Amino acid sequence: MKRLDAALASLRRDADRWLLGAAALALAATFLHPGLNIDQPLFKNSIRPSAKATSAVGYVRVHGRAYRDWFRKQATRDERYDYLYSAEELKPWVERTREIADNPRVEDTFVVTNNHHAGKAPVNALMMQAMIDDEKVAAPPLLYAAYPDALSRYAHPGFTAKEDSEARL
Repeated sequence: MKRLDAALASLRRDADRWLLGAAALALAATFLHPGLNIDQPLFKNSIRPSAKATSAVGYVRVHGRAYRDWFRKQATRDERYDYLYSAEELKPWVERTREIADNPRVEDTFVVTNNHHAGKAPVNALMMQAMIDDEKVAAPPLLYAAYPDALSRYAHPGFTAKEDSEARL
């Protein structure tokens, strides 16, 4: 297991160089790694946006684009991930997510929103879900109240009947 961890750590460190070649995809597929489909601030050696499917699990991770704080040594975790995506910024990721999910080898697709500061991750997750499903989704009322401008086109405040009954259990 240590060798696998070391191989994956090396792959992540040299991601740009490796992702350009088939060798990286073959290595990822060998270890059933779901691929490196990441949105983050783009700098010289950043992993570039992609829609790779290397296993039965499709995986997309959006970190935010807080360029100013991404590699600033004194930046706190909250400063680094303090970013709210606009709908325009999410659209290409919605398309990439659909492309990954439509790949015949993919059985499940997951999107992780990691721009977590001040509840921005669930806001963007709800926006992406609504864009993928092409219908409004239910948003927790407090979250909707905190981000009405971002959510009004994609969500409605409240829970679905099923979610409401599950929350009461």
